[in-house]
Amino acid sequence: MGDWRDNLVTERDAIAPLVRACRRIAVLGIKTEAQRGQPAFYVPEYMARAGYDIVPVPVYYPEAKEILGRPVFRTLRDVPAPVDMVNVFRRSKDIPPHVPDILAVKPRVAWFQLGIVNDEAAETLARAGVQVVQDRCLLVEHAVSPAGQPITISPRSVASATRRSPGAPRTTRSGTSAPSVQRASRSGSGPATSIQATPLAPLACRTG
Repeated sequence: MGDWRDNLVTERDAIAPLVRACRRIAVLGIKTEAQRGQPAFYVPEYMARAGYDIVPVPVYYPEAKEILGRPVFRTLRDVPAPVDMVNVFRRSKDIPPHVPDILAVKPRVAWFQLGIVNDEAAETLARAGVQVVQDRCLLVEHAVSPAGQPITISPRSVASATRRSPGAPRTTRSGTSAPSVQRASRSGSGPATSIQATPLAPLACRTG
């Protein structure tokens, strides 16, 4: 049996195959269309437009029955199998109560969104055989992966996603500049904008 630490995935070369392989993604902490300018909505919106099967699992919004045109589930364990990935939009300190629910669906990957790190929860999941990605934006990693293709999302989401943070670009744990997504040129007068990966500005897709 391998070391459980092998399930803690930190390098982009190892992350890219996970993005390609995981097609059904349960989004824990997803927000609704009323919060479309927030990462917990526009990141799963992007992935849905990229062809992924998104399963909404909001923590709040009890009145919501559908998000992104898909039925809402109130707990992960209510989601019919299989679930390839659980994409987590919860503050770091709020993750531990969700760990049993994550384990109940037996995902291949638990993905903690950019800015989310909980090493204790990650260890528990890794020891159970779940691969864990922490402090990474799924939108960015898809956009820079070999499988990533420019897709369309609303200009408002793109503008929020491409907001430049003050100071130097964020660096990864390996010390290299983190890639991001920048608005591409708009063609025509339609409401959608194509986005492509660029190394120019940190992506504002943190949970907050």
